[in-house]
Amino acid sequence: MPPSKDAAGNDARMISSKELRAHASADDLWISISGDVYDVTAWLPRHPGGDLPLLTLAGQDAIDAFPAYHPPSARPLLRRFFVGRLSDYAVSPASTDYRRLLAQLTSAGLFDRVDGPTHKLRKTVLSA
Repeated sequence: MPPSKDAAGNDARMISSKELRAHASADDLWISISGDVYDVTAWLPRHPGGDLPLLTLAGQDAIDAFPAYHPPSARPLLRRFFVGRLSDYAVSPASTDYRRLLAQLTSAGLFDRVDGPTHKLRKTVLSA
């Protein structure tokens, strides 16, 4: 369940996508995951995967990227960065396309579901 209060104990505030996009730099970095907004500025230098993944998704929704690269145990760590919820959250066309492609590749037997929403490549098909 998403948090209902921010790290200071304040009620979650509503944030527009426009405001989220305004926080898209290394010194002011917010991301959204399923419509929950997180200020990960302080986490940037400590992120185990380096700063590039966070900078690439700065000011955007990371709903597909987060579970693709993190185990479910990483999700609770986000609580301390929670600042609010998107007031106008909608799944992007890119996410819809990604999910459709992932389902097709999984159905074709190319991926195994490993840990929750995480998938592992089962086999590689090469063609000349």
